[in-house]
Amino acid sequence: MPAPSTSIPARAADGRWPAALLALLVLAACLLSDALLANSMLTVPLLVSALASAAVAAWGVPKLRRLKLGQVIREEGPQAHHSKAGTPTMGGLLVVPVGVIVGGLISPSDPRLLAVAAVTLVYMAVGAVDDWRSLTRRTNTGLTPRGKLLLQAAAALLFLIWAALGQWLRAELERGTLTLEAAALAELRQALNGWRQGNGQDQHLAVLELDGWLLALREAPEVRAQQRQMGASLLQLLADLGWPLPVGVADAPVPATRPQLSWPAAFAWAGLCLEIGSPELEEAYLYGWTANQISAAVRLVPLGATEGQRLQLQLAPLIAERATELAATDPRDLWNGGVGAGLAQLRHAELYSRLFRS
Repeated sequence: MPAPSTSIPARAADGRWPAALLALLVLAACLLSDALLANSMLTVPLLVSALASAAVAAWGVPKLRRLKLGQVIREEGPQAHHSKAGTPTMGGLLVVPVGVIVGGLISPSDPRLLAVAAVTLVYMAVGAVDDWRSLTRRTNTGLTPRGKLLLQAAAALLFLIWAALGQWLRAELERGTLTLEAAALAELRQALNGWRQGNGQDQHLAVLELDGWLLALREAPEVRAQQRQMGASLLQLLADLGWPLPVGVADAPVPATRPQLSWPAAFAWAGLCLEIGSPELEEAYLYGWTANQISAAVRLVPLGATEGQRLQLQLAPLIAERATELAATDPRDLWNGGVGAGLAQLRHAELYSRLFRS
């Protein structure tokens, strides 16, 4: 009785059939997307990248073999893995850049593509370092599993922050603590104007009470200290420009221990001095906060300066709309929807590296 043929299992074992099946599934998904979605254009880049990658691999793999950049297999590993010994490694350096370049040529100005390309290149770099360490040590021990996971997780986290930045900014503009502060600007401005005109202690106490209420909405002591410091810096700047606070507003004896005005009240005083009324004052407050967050994101996450300006421009209609609404709203009728941000602030004191007042 003839022995059963092992050609089909052998082919399945070397991964060719699963790879071909996966490629067909990806191609079918691209074709389906291009057929159903109006702005989808995936099939042509996929085919061009596949052909270019095959050509580059056909040219580069023999060179990797001549350089003896082959896979190192541990002796104590499964016997089935020993067949992979000597297989050229670091092939991602040949294939991954091809897809990134083709995608960049087809849609060079799409920030989504640039972000995905950046994450892909980071993952490629992690794999290259892992393979290189294995080759230089002549053992299959490159990066530790924990180190590799941490590097990949950091890249993924930065990508998620970039992807969610616009949604987070919109959420803050719609229902964050920022909206309560903006809604209080008109009342603070009116009270400060009354105090400047000498209408008695009532206006002064109204400023301190509303300013203290807004400050209490900031959960973390570090954020409250930051609000006070920003307010003090702005008031000092205005005083140097010839617009000091009226006598008694910053250091009034009632109550004597009341700290200096925080950022929202100082901003309202700036609007009063510069004769900026509502809703322009509220819009400037919202715009300044948004620009500050985007500026931080440009430095912390893979968000280019141009994309930051584009995001600021996209948020401009929402900022103008919210400014008009908040200018006519009592801040006491609003609520803060940033529960998660508040909880994160409360844990801030336990962090090894702090972000506020550092």
